[in-house]
Amino acid sequence: MAPTTPAVGPSARWSERELATLGALAETFVRGSSLRRASLAATAIDTLDPEQLRQLRLVLRILESRAANLVLGAGPVGFRSMDQTARERYLMGWAVSRLGLRRSGFQAYK
Repeated sequence: MAPTTPAVGPSARWSERELATLGALAETFVRGSSLRRASLAATAIDTLDPEQLRQLRLVLRILESRAANLVLGAGPVGFRSMDQTARERYLMGWAVSRLGLRRSGFQAYK
């Protein structure tokens, strides 16, 4: 069966890569319909003030950055390349991190 097209779509400000990472985040928290939830989340995030939007998109780029993940202890791999267990472990590290940006990023997307 083909995936359902979301009723609401994000603005053109979201790249395919950002939406794919947002979908992987959604799938990590709750399995199923990740593309629809990612699209709905992107649409909701678009309503935030520009500074909040900038910070949330930065978190998505950090999650996918192999270099950032190497420095942050996850190894040289992007978030979407991790299996479910590795993504959960990675996000739990963000949840209890000493770095405020990581904790805030986790809370924002949780």
